[in-house]
Amino acid sequence: MPNSVSYTLFKGVDFEQIWNWEKSPNVPQDLTDWTIIVQVRDSAGNTLLACSSDSPIDGPHVQILDQTLNEGFYKFIIPGEASLGYTWRVGEFDVYFEDPNGGSYLDKAEALIVTRETSSNKACFVDARRTFTVRRHVSFEQVLTYRPGGQDLDLTGFTIYMQVRERDDSDAPVLLQISSAAPNANGSVIEFNADQVANPGQFTIIISPQDAADYPAERGVFDLVIEDAAGKRGLIGKDGWRIVIDDVVTVLEDYTP
Repeated sequence: MPNSVSYTLFKGVDFEQIWNWEKSPNVPQDLTDWTIIVQVRDSAGNTLLACSSDSPIDGPHVQILDQTLNEGFYKFIIPGEASLGYTWRVGEFDVYFEDPNGGSYLDKAEALIVTRETSSNKACFVDARRTFTVRRHVSFEQVLTYRPGGQDLDLTGFTIYMQVRERDDSDAPVLLQISSAAPNANGSVIEFNADQVANPGQFTIIISPQDAADYPAERGVFDLVIEDAAGKRGLIGKDGWRIVIDDVVTVLEDYTP
């Protein structure tokens, strides 16, 4: 996980962030039978949130991904309903790792989570004007919800397109293109939640490790365009979106409680 990165958590919106752990550059650590702990604290050191890979999945928890297919990868998840009661605004968090033999390690994240209420009258998207951090060689996933007029919209029959350019200029070349119609050549895709009745408007932007590695710039801007069955198009998030490409590799360091 990169240092000095800020993550924005919107109250009532599912927060999911995938990271990986490397014991040395480009050498992932197999996390089978490991325990991962996330602790969020305020500036005084008081614990605001603590969860682990052993925590119940209906609350904040860490999910260790299939290590055969995704060695070293894990996901930090805060369900939207769990964040509704948060009264704090900013917290620093660290990630701790415990191996099967009892050894402990610390990833000094020094990152921030900022919580705030969503506003349906500010934009048609629940969390517009966001900047996403994409790590090279690492799969990126971001769950979002389309909410025009404050109402989650069933995406059945719709298509969402994403085009990434290095700068906010329609003449700038397209560096990455993704849609919900089909995965691109490297497997990047926009996936709609399969149950649009229970989760209307929910979709996931997935950038494959190959596209993350091959992206030819350090940052980018992009629009999300939604198209209905009749071919009518509109923008999701009127102020656009941004990504930052992070080349930092997390290296394990010893930790003594």
